[in-house]
Amino acid sequence: MTTVHDRTAILPSDARDAGDLTFDEAPRATLAAVQLPTDLTLDEEGPALMARLPGVRLRLQKVALDGETLDPETYSSGAGRIAGAAATLRPAGSVDALGLACTSLSFALGRDRVREELRSAHADAAVTDMATAVLAGLEHVGARRVALLTPYLDALHRMNLDLLAGEGIEVVSHANLGLATDEEITSIAPASIRARALAIDREDADAVVLGCSALRACAPGFLDDLEERLGKPVIGSQQAFLWHLLRLAGVDDRVGGYGRLFSREPAARSRPTTVRARPAGSAPDLYPSRVEAPGLIDRVDPVIDAARRFDGPLDGGRLDAFDRRGVLTMRRVFSPEEVAWLKENVDHLRRDYEGMTYDELDQKTDMRVITERGGSLASGDEDRPTLKSIWQIHLPPEHAPHMRFAAELSRRTVCDSRLVDAARQILGEEVYVHQSRINYQA
Repeated sequence: MTTVHDRTAILPSDARDAGDLTFDEAPRATLAAVQLPTDLTLDEEGPALMARLPGVRLRLQKVALDGETLDPETYSSGAGRIAGAAATLRPAGSVDALGLACTSLSFALGRDRVREELRSAHADAAVTDMATAVLAGLEHVGARRVALLTPYLDALHRMNLDLLAGEGIEVVSHANLGLATDEEITSIAPASIRARALAIDREDADAVVLGCSALRACAPGFLDDLEERLGKPVIGSQQAFLWHLLRLAGVDDRVGGYGRLFSREPAARSRPTTVRARPAGSAPDLYPSRVEAPGLIDRVDPVIDAARRFDGPLDGGRLDAFDRRGVLTMRRVFSPEEVAWLKENVDHLRRDYEGMTYDELDQKTDMRVITERGGSLASGDEDRPTLKSIWQIHLPPEHAPHMRFAAELSRRTVCDSRLVDAARQILGEEVYVHQSRINYQA
């Protein structure tokens, strides 16, 4: 017997024509989480939220760790096991959004590394982690200054502070409880969490952050009550994680009882107040250059337009990071073998050009090849030129026959689909190379 998976039904293939059987529709979305073996909080709070979202399924899988103390040493033991845990979630292709359900494990191992592990198990799923989800939640409610409460030991608490600072979030007040295990953290009464959150709040904080999946802060009604007392949003790790998984899976239902994160549209960005008046009837200038005083102008348009998004190599977590920061670092795009080939052939180009006389350069090159007199770095010959730059290496070879080798370099770098597809995915339209060059250093 085989099983067919699609977005409308899940039916055994030899039973599709059976008149005495009926089958449920496929779930609207399937979420999945890899969690610590000691995580009891998500086991309880996750299904309670899913019960309010018809057609949404949540699947949980534990990852093995060598120990129960929440610290970098314990976390390092699970670094190579995340992908294996995620891979047990079967059948393949059935997961819409997948995440690592531990805030401190996410930032202790590195969020990029965590998401790479998850992607290796489910390449077709959108992936996130709990630390990334908290950052996305803060962006959603428009919070840039926060009060932070964690249950962690000092080392993990400092790492959490560093994470927020690295993302441009100012922590105006913070406290940690100094607890070492999930068992201790899960035992904290919600009333105590509420009291500590109220105690660390400051008037200049835009939101209060409750960091750690083990804190029991995502039961129905808890966050609404705490936000009413504080008069501002509260972003909890569990709440933000489930919210982010749902959004990555395309589920944007508003749900009461889980704070402003689940009940409001993204925070509106402020418009500049020192703009000169425009003529009546003219369209508003959202990004004016003539203002009474210099200052920053917030972007009003979406950085990434979901309606125009192309498929590509970037998952939801990386797109969210670009949306927040406007810059994206892609590590290990090229293999060591590819990098070695590039270095060898860039050096080969240098030897070719610096082996020419100045007369040969004038005859065989054009303005795209920049050299200077003073002796070849490759040969040490003072009568040979020093190669400084080669411009526009992306142009087709027929534009300059002597550039054929440079064009091959371009094809393997700036025109590589691994880079081009990522740019197309971010921009939501076809892309072209405006400028490319090789710079040589002494």
